[in-house]
Amino acid sequence: MGVPPKKPEARSRAPRVKPRERRPLILDAALPIFAEHGYRDTSMEAIADAVGVTKPVLYDAFPSKRALFRALVDREERRLLAQIAAAFPGDVDATDIEALLSGALAATFAAVVAAPHSWRAVFDARDAADPEISRRVARARRDQLKRVEYVVEGALLARDAADSERVARLAARMIVAVGDAGAQLLLEEPVAWEPQELAKIVAGMLARGLESL
Repeated sequence: MGVPPKKPEARSRAPRVKPRERRPLILDAALPIFAEHGYRDTSMEAIADAVGVTKPVLYDAFPSKRALFRALVDREERRLLAQIAAAFPGDVDATDIEALLSGALAATFAAVVAAPHSWRAVFDARDAADPEISRRVARARRDQLKRVEYVVEGALLARDAADSERVARLAARMIVAVGDAGAQLLLEEPVAWEPQELAKIVAGMLARGLESL
């Protein structure tokens, strides 16, 4: 008599909890999936499998992939901003433009290395084809530019630079764009760069450009 086939093992399920309590667990499981595959190529089924729940349970917590991704982006943006703020040195001389830029970029790049999945998800939010997410990203970018403009203009005024307000608007856009490029580089080549080294190089380039103005 042959050996009877083994019954397939049932997939383990997460313990029964309320949707509100389950949401953070779902976001934790969804983050690396969105980071690896992007918004368009991530399915709710893949997220449900990662969490260990059925799709109806997943939809009970988040009514759609769009709603889940919005919640994820909101959470990760808050985490990243808090991480950067905590890492930024508080004793930098505001008149030393290069030191100021180096400190800000080093804090940002260190946050990229510490939480690459979060940064990939936030970057992917810009291409999510979701008007609400696009508006949120644009609003966050405007706030970021305003903060950088304020700091740069203060540094320029302390040095009696001419036309400081207009130059600060230009410089803020350059700094944010270069910061994004550096973050992308760290995500693409994580072993090729150290955050402090990259920040120092980029800050030197930007500071020399500002000095020339």
